Amino acid sequence: MNTPLDRKSLTFAQAEGIDALPSQLERTVVSKELRAKLWAFVHSHVAPAYSKIYQGHQSPWREILQDLHVHHHHHLRIDKHNWNGTVDRIGTLFENGKYHEGYGWLEFVIKNCPPNFAPGIQIILQECRAPFRIEDDVFWPLASPEEEAALRQAMAAVGASRFSGAKTHLTNAASHLTQGEFAASVRESITAVESVARVLESTGDLSKALAGLEQRLNINPALKRGFLALYGYASDEKGIRHALLDSGGADVDETDAIFFIGACASFVTYMISKATKAGMA
Repeated sequence: MNTPLDRKSLTFAQAEGIDALPSQLERTVVSKELRAKLWAFVHSHVAPAYSKIYQGHQSPWREILQDLHVHHHHHLRIDKHNWNGTVDRIGTLFENGKYHEGYGWLEFVIKNCPPNFAPGIQIILQECRAPFRIEDDVFWPLASPEEEAALRQAMAAVGASRFSGAKTHLTNAASHLTQGEFAASVRESITAVESVARVLESTGDLSKALAGLEQRLNINPALKRGFLALYGYASDEKGIRHALLDSGGADVDETDAIFFIGACASFVTYMISKATKAGMA
């Protein structure tokens, strides 16, 4: 997702060719710059709130931080929640935590915090060339401007209430991918397509629904066959829909999950666009 560089965005050494130019980060890499800027932003919100909480005053962050303690990641007892050292513990997470721990913390907070929080994080992600963007309160892994455009088209397409199920599945797919739960991500991506197909054609399973839509919407037969092949992969003995995957036994990696979320988001957009032109959506 490389964006144009100008001299104002570079250090003197970078502009003079002494230091390397900034480049797109790998998906699992959190640079020192990104860690520092994210923590500075989070600290500007958490530290003042912590002071108020410690002095007995009310703050929206009281409930957020308690919910993090109980519901996110460690699932610890509420009566064991100790406010002492809260800011330092969060700072250590941003300084040394794994990529999915930091993004996971932020995603949980974004879903529960005041609306001015997410836009600030989004700006930092863009500045530091992070391979994620926030859409619908979820971190989406994106590798190019084309992927970002496809995502926004898909989320706009499923914005209608009748496609709310598909929107939920796509956001769940992104959230699982960010957390490293690749099998669950692929399952949710596939289910998003199922959801749209069954809204448009309620007969039978996905293969029957697509067969009906092929005739009614003039869907390209090759596209239909290609997607059914992917669906078959996700339904076989080691497929995403098999219970084995839910116990961690599936041979599914990050590359698979990234491909599926992009392919399924694009196919969802394609089906809804076709249905709209045919007066069905």
